[in-house]
Amino acid sequence: MKNFVPIAILIFIGIISCSNELELNGNWINTYYSNENGQIQNLDLESRILLNIKNNKIRIIKFPTNQDQFVQLDTVLDLQPKTQKLIFKDQIGQIEGQFIFAKDSIIFNNFKSSKSYSVFKKIPKQFKDVSWNPVGKSYRYNGNKSIMNADFVNDTMMIHYDGNNEKISKNEWSIESFENLKFLLFSNNLYSIPIKIDSAINEKVYLSTYDDKIQNYVFVEQAKTKLDKLIGKWQVIKQNDLKKPTPIIDPFWRNYIEHITVSKDSIKITSIGQNSTSKWELSGSGGLIFLYGKKFRTFRIVRLTEQEMELEIGGENWDGQMHSIYQRK
Repeated sequence: MKNFVPIAILIFIGIISCSNELELNGNWINTYYSNENGQIQNLDLESRILLNIKNNKIRIIKFPTNQDQFVQLDTVLDLQPKTQKLIFKDQIGQIEGQFIFAKDSIIFNNFKSSKSYSVFKKIPKQFKDVSWNPVGKSYRYNGNKSIMNADFVNDTMMIHYDGNNEKISKNEWSIESFENLKFLLFSNNLYSIPIKIDSAINEKVYLSTYDDKIQNYVFVEQAKTKLDKLIGKWQVIKQNDLKKPTPIIDPFWRNYIEHITVSKDSIKITSIGQNSTSKWELSGSGGLIFLYGKKFRTFRIVRLTEQEMELEIGGENWDGQMHSIYQRK
């Protein structure tokens, strides 16, 4: 993800109509687009494009998704301010359109669809370098609808979940640089979203997202919870499928786990007579156990005593939950 493969630019003619070059210079990010029906659409599920404009040159970059990591865009092109037309070809096909500077925005209109356009907003200048390493840390922040948690399990995997230890999702993450800016990049097969890191002060990290309006977030580091009572060997005494009204379960269901052995660095599970071992991490909230390695899955801790452990066990997308009670062996 660190090395970008430039896309071959075959044709580039002109670009932006603008009367004030100083207003144009700086960093820009595409924030939203208007479709052919005039409806404003945010870019939550699309990769963001970043621009840097300086001295009649424009740098264009799009961070890769997991799926297209070998087709990345990071290139520098010459501006020709007297024209307004932009034409270039990449490995996908020819893109032809027009950039227009209007107040605090750059509007890109695709000639192939004259009624739709993308809007870029200018990113404020960054005067101080940001140093932040979230590996192994847990943060809580106010999301758009509820309190959210972000656990950076290692240097590539981050787990999102809400204040009720639900709505669990897994993303890959990295910290990427663009000019003098730093971004927290979330990516999967569908999208890569750069979130600007504004500053990091003690246990607080200030971030911004750019859509039809700027959203500011404060990540507050949480003290890591330790549950020494988890360590040991556990044997199932009761299980039922949460998706079914009866306690009858299929013993071949993947979340049917007979034995769990928890050590400091790994968890060994026995399911349908087969053993597997995974690394594990306790969530910052102390209410979830993340198992990762070849596969990812989640255990929600419902109740934990010296002798009994009550879990809800789910798959990577928190699917097929199994309610299980274990007794210490």
